[in-house]
Amino acid sequence: MISNNKTFTKIIEKQLLNLVSNFPFIEEAVIVSSDGYVVANSKTNNKCIEKVSTMGSSMISLADTMTAELKMGRCVNLITENESGLVVIIHINSDLKIITVTRKVSQLGMLLTSTKKYAAKIRESIN
Repeated sequence: MISNNKTFTKIIEKQLLNLVSNFPFIEEAVIVSSDGYVVANSKTNNKCIEKVSTMGSSMISLADTMTAELKMGRCVNLITENESGLVVIIHINSDLKIITVTRKVSQLGMLLTSTKKYAAKIRESIN
């Protein structure tokens, strides 16, 4: 469940700031709703984050549909490996997703592990 509660938002923002400060190779971390709205963001100066959030939410939704069609269950995470970096999208719960970004292509394992760890921390802190 997504809440407009300020305490809820502060909990999530604190976790995002911890994620980015504990793993400095992560350039951006954002929590998005299932419908693509930004719930919390580690940086406020990224003008394209609204578009990225909408696209990321749509991408993991498509991945869920694809894996369901293949009878493989729900998509656990989605990784885009690009020429200049990586993007990881992970479900926090049925309503929220976390998107993390790095330009360090060699950090895939760390990006995936740290994003999963903080998705679980956020899930625990909001339940």
